[in-house]
Amino acid sequence: MLVEFAILAASLFIFYHLFLEFRGSNLPPGPRPLPLIGNLNLLSKQMHLSFTELEKTYGKVYRLYLGHKLAIVLSGDAIKEALVRQPRNFAGRPVLNPQLKSALNRGPGLTVMDYGETWKLFRKLGHSTIKVYGENRLQDVIKDEVLELCNRLESSAGKPFDITQQSGIAVTNVICTKLFGTRYQIDDPEFLRVYEIHDKLSRIGFGGNLVTNIFPSLASILPFSEKQRDLIQIGQERYEILERKYQEHVKTFDPENIRDYTDALLKAKQDAEQEDKSSKEHLQESTIIMAGLATLFIAGSETTSTTLGWAVIYLLHNPDVQERLHKEIDDVIGRDAFPQLSKRKELPVLEAFTAETLRLANLAPLAIPHKARERSTLQGFEIPEGTTVFANLWSLHHDPTVWKDPFTFNLDRFLDEEGKFKAPVGGTFLPFGAGPRVCLGEVLARSELFLFLSRMLQRFEFVNPPGCELPSMEGDLGVVLHPMPYTVCVRSR
Repeated sequence: MLVEFAILAASLFIFYHLFLEFRGSNLPPGPRPLPLIGNLNLLSKQMHLSFTELEKTYGKVYRLYLGHKLAIVLSGDAIKEALVRQPRNFAGRPVLNPQLKSALNRGPGLTVMDYGETWKLFRKLGHSTIKVYGENRLQDVIKDEVLELCNRLESSAGKPFDITQQSGIAVTNVICTKLFGTRYQIDDPEFLRVYEIHDKLSRIGFGGNLVTNIFPSLASILPFSEKQRDLIQIGQERYEILERKYQEHVKTFDPENIRDYTDALLKAKQDAEQEDKSSKEHLQESTIIMAGLATLFIAGSETTSTTLGWAVIYLLHNPDVQERLHKEIDDVIGRDAFPQLSKRKELPVLEAFTAETLRLANLAPLAIPHKARERSTLQGFEIPEGTTVFANLWSLHHDPTVWKDPFTFNLDRFLDEEGKFKAPVGGTFLPFGAGPRVCLGEVLARSELFLFLSRMLQRFEFVNPPGCELPSMEGDLGVVLHPMPYTVCVRSR
């Protein structure tokens, strides 16, 4: 009886607090919250679809309560106003379940780290790492895995196979080579475990327990869900692998011979400490370096492998598009020469195909939640300090007032009258986010997508397995929006 009374009292207190909060302020409009749960009853697992539906009633800026926590959902031009015009104010990150975050990273990863001096330093190190490694070396590494993947596709001899898995293996080996200087054989037990860990992490998402993310104080009371236990176990295993590789590099590091991203990160760390002595306090613990390596791993692989899976789906649904791509590649590159990054601008149809894939699939439909670092105003509404802010990129990329027939694949929306690639303007196309939190791996992902797609289309025609329905256009939301499982066949050209 006492427990029931305590729950009732707490619910009434929270409800009364919320009532007073939105009664006397200029918060955006939104649905009335229920005691204790707020507006959680309105959200499905596919939160981007729930948010988009609520937008029809409450507009481009509206409020929700996740339990007792205030959240603001943005879409349309409000996203650009927040992330581009007020970048520093909306560059924060909300607090997630602290036990879960600690188990995953032994410290905050760059992706979920709050905005501050440590974050800015590591963002700078991340960019320096990529720059030191260089585009030419990057292309050579990608080329090896593209050729190996194409050999595996050819050996399938027309039988159905899982392209998402096969491309995921190839992209994982690319990032292992870039990070550790180690190119694995694909049957190597350590490599297979690295791939499995990465795949599981991306599909589980942020822990599968919304309650403890909304109420972090309950994390030490409530038992972990099965997904959380899996996430913690594989997160710890990933950390151990990264730490072992890192320590091996520390022992053999030579600043005059940068072998890979880990060396480049050590070099960038060394340069930062020499340039600014105060940097040392942010760079002392190896756990912070581990978080940086984990961020580079995700930034360099997740977008590419999942986008390739979606790209093949759109090829199967649009055979006329595949014919156009084959013709362009044949005309510009031919059937034998390996594509070069320098040829990208000469393949506008392929560039448009990639852009339309990123728009329609929308891998990160809600990006990662932001946080208002101080009180501010958006489109006339008050946004209190500390408020969680969601950027609904799904709505942005499927807005019928911006994109004609937004759920139809149409690469011509990215081509001008002369057939040249046309990048959208005005903040209507943000597949990698915007502002200070824009995806660190954008340049890497675009390079990988170009080389993988151009070579695969140069070599093969993708066809649906006989007697099978075309793959689903629906996705499953984890860290990114994955395509549903499917198989495909290839014919050599």
